[in-house]
Formats: sequence, structure tokens, C-alpha cells
Amino acid sequence: MESGKAREKHSSPLVLCVGGLISSRCGVKIEEPVLSLESLGGILSSIWGNDPNTLILVVSPTFEGLNALLASLEEEGWNHYLLEVTGVPESMMSGLSLDKLIDYYLGFMALTSEERLGAKPVRPTVTRRELLRRLFLIQPVYTMIPRMVSKCGERGVCPYGAISGEGEIEESKCRGCMLCTWKCPSSFNAPSWSSHPGLSYAYKMIYENQLDGILIVCRHHLEELGQRAVEASPARLLPYHVPCIAGLDARRLRVMASWNLYVHVYFSEEACRSCRRFKAVMEAIGEIKDNGITVSDNLTVASAHAYLGFSARRMSPSDAARMLGSEG
Repeated sequence: MESGKAREKHSSPLVLCVGGLISSRCGVKIEEPVLSLESLGGILSSIWGNDPNTLILVVSPTFEGLNALLASLEEEGWNHYLLEVTGVPESMMSGLSLDKLIDYYLGFMALTSEERLGAKPVRPTVTRRELLRRLFLIQPVYTMIPRMVSKCGERGVCPYGAISGEGEIEESKCRGCMLCTWKCPSSFNAPSWSSHPGLSYAYKMIYENQLDGILIVCRHHLEELGQRAVEASPARLLPYHVPCIAGLDARRLRVMASWNLYVHVYFSEEACRSCRRFKAVMEAIGEIKDNGITVSDNLTVASAHAYLGFSARRMSPSDAARMLGSEG
């Protein structure tokens, strides 16, 4: 486990601005046009080669090539959870300046740094045939393992059988979907991004900037979102990145929606079908829909909620944090 001093060192991410974007927050600037984020693989590898625990925030005019970048980083054995991406598409969608977006993500990454740094390279369980086909070269995949506080006695909590008959996590089977954290909440600590620390932080940003709502999106859908962000206009939505939709606690989202806040979970079943967590995601999506939350890859439905932040009374950030915490 890292010392407190080491964690403090990595709590301030490196801000990498590409494509000529200008901000006083930029730590490293790349002036040349960037047509695809995949081209940043070498730069990120170089940074992590010097310090593999560096948190990096990329600020870009485009999200094109992000999925290819994440795949290449995973193949090379890097912890891609240390990377966040924001930029022009999210500035258009939220109405926030790049500087404000950068500050927002710097705070969010610091808030979730322990989980990001704690992701483990797990060698997934495969069949004997698959093992032979790959000539024993099964690449470990960085996975956020749920934090267990007590044994889970409930059956069928994990769709991948990662919780043993004794109620403990079998890490080789865990896919990091975090479904167990809300299905068996007494046994697992909810990740900060799906519980009151992260959601309270996002709500404070929404409240202070009088935004209309929050758009929750899996990091693997950001590239698609970047192409469709303008559809939400003129609604102003705060982007909120999660490692996996399956870990979202629908109860907390329902509470947020009750504060005259538009809550939208960006999701495409077709795009998600190839995900190794698809089964868990579909179970979570059903729960989220049952709690009255909008789930769609169509952002035009958000436009009807434009200016809601200016016309409706909202819960104060301190009261919001208290209520979200009580849901745990």
C-alpha cells in the first residue's frame, strides 16, 4: 500500500493540452493538430515510464480515437484508469469554459485517486482451450476490485461468479463492474464515483454554475458522446465519467432527480454489447430505469430541460451531501 505522502504526490494530475488548446492550467502543451487521440499513446507511455502512478488529464478538441487509445494502453499493460479526457465537446455540452472543466476534473480525479491508483492487473480466468490458443499469453487487465468490509452472504450477487461460496472475492474472476457494491451494500464499500463523495462533488458544480442536469457516461462511450454532445443544446449538462455503468446506485440517482435536476445516463445497448461487463450493465440499467432515470443515447430529450437550473429551487450542496450520504 502506498504511503500517505505518495498519495499526496499523485493527487494533482498532469494536465496535457493537445491540438493547440490554451489554458493556464496546462502542464504540457502540444500545438500540433490531433486528429485522433490514439496518437497520444507514445506520449502517455513515456510519462508513465518515468512514473507509472501519474494521473493524467488530457484536454482535447476531439474525442476521436479514444477507444483505440484505451485499448492500446490496456494491451501495453498500463493502468488506463489514471487517464481522464475532457475538452471542447464537453465544454459545448455543459456551457462551462475549459478552465472550469479542467478544475472540475482535477478535483474529481483527486477525489477518486485512491481507487484509480488501486486498480490491479488481474489475469482473467479463461478456458483451457483459450489458454492453449493464446499460447499461454493471457494479458492481465487492470481492474478496480471492490473493497470488501465483510463477507457477502447473498447468492447470485455477482453475474460472473467472482464471489465465492464463502462470500469472498475471487479476484481472477472479478471484472470490476461494481454491481456487488449496491446489491450487497453491507459487505462492500461503494466506489466514490457512485456514492456520495463523487455525486456530492458533481452536484456542487451543478448548483454553483446553475446547470440543468448531469450526464453520466461510461468512459468507453466518450468518443461517441463527443460526436453527439451538441444534441443536448440548449440544455447545459455536467459530464460525469464512470468506469462502468453497472456500479451506479439507482437510489442515489433517484434522490438527485428529486431536486429538480435532470439526470441522464448515456447508454447504447448495441455499443455496449461487446463489453466484458455487458451482463452486469444490463442488470444495472434495468434498476436505473425502474427508478425513473432517463437512460438513452439520444441527447435531444435533454433539450426539453434547458434553463431548469435557473427556474427551479435546488437543494443546497451541504444538504445534498447529507442526503446522498444517508442513502448509503
